[in-house]
Amino acid sequence: MPPDEIAMRSAVQWVEVAGYIASSLVFLTFYMRRMVPLRLVALCSNFAFLAYAFALHLAPIAILHGALIPVNIVRLIGALREGAANSNGDPRPGAANSHRYLPRRSGIA
Repeated sequence: MPPDEIAMRSAVQWVEVAGYIASSLVFLTFYMRRMVPLRLVALCSNFAFLAYAFALHLAPIAILHGALIPVNIVRLIGALREGAANSNGDPRPGAANSHRYLPRRSGIA
């Protein structure tokens, strides 16, 4: 196999891996209950999608995730400030009122 073909295959594999990682991170955000970890994972997915989009010259994906980065940063800062101002000492953002918004966990493991 010529060296150019080997390099092309490894580049394609890298781009595919970046796409799968980005997609998996987005999927993971749907299972997160706490805002700070959700925003951190969302930011990681944004950067992974940017790498994927730039490698394949996918402008719509690059524009979307480039625009989502500042949104996630602003929301992350807000969640961190909310957590710092939490009156009950729990560092989780919204922990004082989280019982109102989240479903109760069942006793089943």
